[in-house]
Amino acid sequence: MHHQIMTQLLLKRTALEYAYECESVLGPLPKYSCDDAIEVPSTKDGVHQTYPETEEGSGSSNINDCDHPWAFGMACQSNNKVGRYHGENQDGSENSDVVFITFCRDGGLGVIGHKFSTGETCFFLLKKAVTLIIHQALPRLDIMKHGNLHT
Repeated sequence: MHHQIMTQLLLKRTALEYAYECESVLGPLPKYSCDDAIEVPSTKDGVHQTYPETEEGSGSSNINDCDHPWAFGMACQSNNKVGRYHGENQDGSENSDVVFITFCRDGGLGVIGHKFSTGETCFFLLKKAVTLIIHQALPRLDIMKHGNLHT
């Protein structure tokens, strides 16, 4: 019964409400940018590989096309990036108790925010529809528009 109630509560919450809830726990959300992230290299026999762009993204479904196939999506992918941001306090100073990890792939941006002391964690996914925003620094939460943020 408790699980059913929680599911109903979660479904009634908008993405923006979820983001504000996360911000109240983790502090101000940083400006995320795939331009700041580091590429995760894809290699074949130790040589850097770049795959053609397809409807699924940049990659190959053949596990033999790279040294270390991915567990999700296409087996071999290029142009994936990861980033790390420290948390911030309301005054802009660093909050070492909070970290944000980003993962840029297939024109989308995934974000995990985590508070070490409590274990509280939030997950965000910005879909392909906001690719243009991803390649620039994203605005602070207070000026984000409904529909840009998916949970």
